[in-house]
Amino acid sequence: MRASVFNPLRGIPQVKDSLSILSQQQIDRLTILKRQMLAKQYSIWAPVVTYLSSLPDHYNLDEAVEHIQPARGRLRRDDRRDDTSFENLYTRTNR
Repeated sequence: MRASVFNPLRGIPQVKDSLSILSQQQIDRLTILKRQMLAKQYSIWAPVVTYLSSLPDHYNLDEAVEHIQPARGRLRRDDRRDDTSFENLYTRTNR
């Protein structure tokens, strides 16, 4: 499932030395945003993983998908809300 959700924050701290256009304050904020995003993703997916891991060898695929779809939708909604965090990061530190 990791590949199904794009996470732009994952690689940024790893290449921060190459991103001289970012201030240290912006890099610090991106690191905080990354941690917040990972915690949010965990809170969304942990119940789904618990449910899926408890399924027997033969299970109803439609029921399993019914547990996955709401989590994916919530993740997308939260990602759209997080876009404002990126906008605020840029505008606040580059004035």
